[in-house]
Amino acid sequence: MLTRLIIYFAYILKRSPRYRQVKLFFYDLLENQDSRIKSYFDMFMICLVMTSVFLLIYEVNNDFNRIDTVFEYIIIALFILEYLLRVWLCNDSHTIFLEYYEKTRYLNIPFRLREALWLVFAQKLAYMLTPLALIDLLAIVSIYRPLQILRIFLIFRLLKLFRYFNNIKLFADVLASKRFELYTLAIFLGFLIFIGTISIYLLEHRDNSQQISSLFDALYFTIVTVATVGFGDISPHTGGGRLVAIAMIFSGLGVLAFLPRLLSRH
Repeated sequence: MLTRLIIYFAYILKRSPRYRQVKLFFYDLLENQDSRIKSYFDMFMICLVMTSVFLLIYEVNNDFNRIDTVFEYIIIALFILEYLLRVWLCNDSHTIFLEYYEKTRYLNIPFRLREALWLVFAQKLAYMLTPLALIDLLAIVSIYRPLQILRIFLIFRLLKLFRYFNNIKLFADVLASKRFELYTLAIFLGFLIFIGTISIYLLEHRDNSQQISSLFDALYFTIVTVATVGFGDISPHTGGGRLVAIAMIFSGLGVLAFLPRLLSRH
C-alpha cells in the first residue's frame, strides 16, 4: 500500500506543471547565476549573515534579551529553510524513484522500496557532504548553546559568505572537483599530526612538562610546526623532540608546496 502511494505521488509530481514552476522559481532564487532574483537574494543573505555575526559579537559582553533571542531564532530558521531548499533542489527525487520503478518493470524483477529510497537518499547525501553544504549545516548547528563545544561552529556563519560571492564560490567549486586529492592530502596530514603529537608527547612530557603537560599541548605544537608558523611559545628541549620537529617542518613545507599544484592541475 505504501509503495503504491509513493509511486502514485511520484507520477503526480512528474506530470505537474505547477510543481515544475515552483522548483524553477527556487532554482532561479538559489542556484541560477544568470537570474536577477538570485543577486537580490544573495545581497539579502549577506546582510543576514553579517547581522547574525554582529549579534554574536554583542553576545560576548552582553546577555541576550527576549527580542535578541527571537531575532536570532528567525535568522537560524531562514538558514534552515535555505538549507532544506538546496537539498530539495540538488536532484529530482521522484525522477530517480520512477526510473528505478520502471526499470524493475521492464526487467521483470521485484521492486524493492528500500533500494529505491536509498538511491534517492544517496544523491541527497552526496550533496550534503559537499563543502558549501557542510558549512551551511554547521552554521545551523551552532545555535544549540547548551553544548559549549558547538560554539566553535559559529565561525561557519562567516564562511557562509563563500556561497554568495561568485569568485569565492568558484574557488569552492574547484575544491569540490578536487575532492579525492584533498581527502588523500587530509588523510596524510591526519597521520602526520597524529604521529607528531604522540612522538612529541612521549619525548617531551617528562623533561619539558611545563610546556608539554598534556596531549593537547603536543597537538598544538605539532599543528603549529607542520604549518611552519613557529610562534615560539613551545619549543622542544630533548634531542629526539627536535628531530621530530625538523621532520614535521620539512613535511609541512612539502604539503604547502604540493597544495597549489594539486589545485591548479586539470
